[in-house]
Amino acid sequence: MTQLLSLSAGSYKLAFTGLFIGSNTTINYSIAGLAGTLTGSQIAGGHSFDFNVTGPTTNYLLSFTGFARGPLGVAAVDNVSVNQVTAVPGPEAGAGLGALAMAGVAVWARRRRTVLQQNA
Repeated sequence: MTQLLSLSAGSYKLAFTGLFIGSNTTINYSIAGLAGTLTGSQIAGGHSFDFNVTGPTTNYLLSFTGFARGPLGVAAVDNVSVNQVTAVPGPEAGAGLGALAMAGVAVWARRRRTVLQQNA
């Protein structure tokens, strides 16, 4: 199976589900510098791999090849996806900002109350 994909710079995740019959089966996968081989029972189940693309938008060939030794060997992939991964800021980026704002309001209210009591 091959598919031509147009990918821009960024981080991506290749995900697929593998199926195999026979221990002498192999699946090779490759895209944009990411390549690997799964054999036998390694093929079964879901897999995901991260890879990065640098530079301008370019066409990349997503390729799966497989082979089986013996008459009953079968290797297949299904549910193939390539999705761009977006970075999510960690908790320190916004942690406590709401509490800090509320503390500022509380200090302001207390100071205002003190000034009003002094003026009364």
